[in-house]
Amino acid sequence: MESSFSEQLQKGAFYLEQERFEDSILEYTMALKNTNNYKQKRDLNLVLGRLYQKANKPEKAVAAFEASLKLYDLLEPEKEAVAKAALHNNLAAAYMTLDIENAISHYKSALSQYKSLASSAQEDFLAHLANTHFALAEAFLQKAALAQAKTHFKEAIKGYEKLPELKDIKARAHYQLGLIYTEEFNLYDAKTQYTKALEIYEKEEVFGQPGNKPVIAALHNNLAITFKSLEEPKKAISSYKKTLELYKALSKSQATVFLPYVAATHSSLAIAFAEIQLVEKAIDETRKALAIYNELADSHPDDYTHYLATSLHNLGLFYFELKAIDEAEHFFSEALSLRKKIAAQAPKAFDADVCASALNLVELNQYLLENQLDISYKEKSLALLEDVKERLNTFEDSRLVIKNMKSDCTYYQEYFNTINLEKLSFQRTKKTIRALQEEINSTIFPREKMTYQEQIVSLLKIQFELYPKNEELRQLLAYAKNDLGWLYLRLKEPENALTQIQQGEELDERIGSLKCNRAHAYLLLGRLKKAEVLYRELISTHQAISENYTEIISNDLEKLEADGIDTSLINRIKNRIPLPL
Repeated sequence: MESSFSEQLQKGAFYLEQERFEDSILEYTMALKNTNNYKQKRDLNLVLGRLYQKANKPEKAVAAFEASLKLYDLLEPEKEAVAKAALHNNLAAAYMTLDIENAISHYKSALSQYKSLASSAQEDFLAHLANTHFALAEAFLQKAALAQAKTHFKEAIKGYEKLPELKDIKARAHYQLGLIYTEEFNLYDAKTQYTKALEIYEKEEVFGQPGNKPVIAALHNNLAITFKSLEEPKKAISSYKKTLELYKALSKSQATVFLPYVAATHSSLAIAFAEIQLVEKAIDETRKALAIYNELADSHPDDYTHYLATSLHNLGLFYFELKAIDEAEHFFSEALSLRKKIAAQAPKAFDADVCASALNLVELNQYLLENQLDISYKEKSLALLEDVKERLNTFEDSRLVIKNMKSDCTYYQEYFNTINLEKLSFQRTKKTIRALQEEINSTIFPREKMTYQEQIVSLLKIQFELYPKNEELRQLLAYAKNDLGWLYLRLKEPENALTQIQQGEELDERIGSLKCNRAHAYLLLGRLKKAEVLYRELISTHQAISENYTEIISNDLEKLEADGIDTSLINRIKNRIPLPL
């Protein structure tokens, strides 16, 4: 025997209380078929629409709500403004996953009606008005219409200012505004909105509400990212620490959900420490993240193995920063091996990660090659670079990170293809010489300068004996001899100066400053005629720069005079050649 209309309503209500939504839908649907009363049909469609929403059937929810709305228009629409406004909101919510434009249209209809209602009875409908602004803002956000979303979030906040009982929704509006400003890279406004949201959430009565703690943790995290972008690293670290504290607390009861957030925050905190040169702390935080990702990757390898690889890679970077080469090489190699395994299953997603680890390992190999003069690192690096090149060639996008890696790959291939022991040895010598030259420039005393210059000459001489055909090396040694000769002149040792200068000229007689210093040596030895000949040759044979050589000679003589050289000799030569007074 078929149930009566009233029995179907009773059963529908009973099943609804038991949250047996499918059974409730069945009873209300039969009741809808058993009535010809428009008001009953309207109300039943409204109930069915809400049930379909609970059952996650948005298409059927929309159909039921649309049917109910048509009946509202038939039944004294001017008396049903409140119910219709609520129904437009329900329709909009149902459309959110189906048709965002229709969702926005219905939210606008609801907003228009609530505005009209609020104008005559503002306090009764202010909450509905504010909530509809909030919902409409979220709809615009889903459409990526950020300007409209901002407008409605701001209007919602204005309404919530007068509704202290809805402070948690107000906090969410500030949070959403912060996300929009972050998207727009409007960092100062983002910081302001996150801070306002936190001021509400961290009040005792709001903080303890179910579901708010994860939002508060996310807010601290976003605030940390914002501080980091604003180049306020200490504030960023402070916010990351608060984020970590909250996620740790949440993970105690919901480890599956929140343990990944704990690991991710350790990683973010590590990077923040590294950026202010607290590398040891960065390593400590990364090791904590690594331990968690190890555990997560064991139970969910598809979801967390790539995070494990990233932690290994970051440890390599941090140890390399400390020049802890063995550790850096170990972690880069571990990361590369793991990333290759992941990329074998999904090359488009993870080949770029493989290239990043390989290029860092190549950079480390370059460091080892140059410091150990071990040519075996050349072949290792070229093999890595060939693989990197092949993987990068599969990328056609214009992402900056891909462009940079392609550029790095080209540079390293050229470097390792052309490097040899002679170049390596020469590069190391030049590096040492640069350091010695800094020492020379750091003192004003010729005797102290002499100590470092003699070391430079000795280094270059050893290299030149090994590689006598290296023309750059020959020229550097000639200039070094010249500089040593000049220092001997300043120390009133013209014989030693002349020896160094002549040796320099044997290496490269084209260097004009050698000739100039030889003239100075003759002058100090009292060989005025020889000095005069050389000075005149320098001035006359370099017509294009004769004024410069005149000034150079004059300045040199002034320095020698200041060092205590016999002024009578200097005055005699000044009378013989055209020098400025």
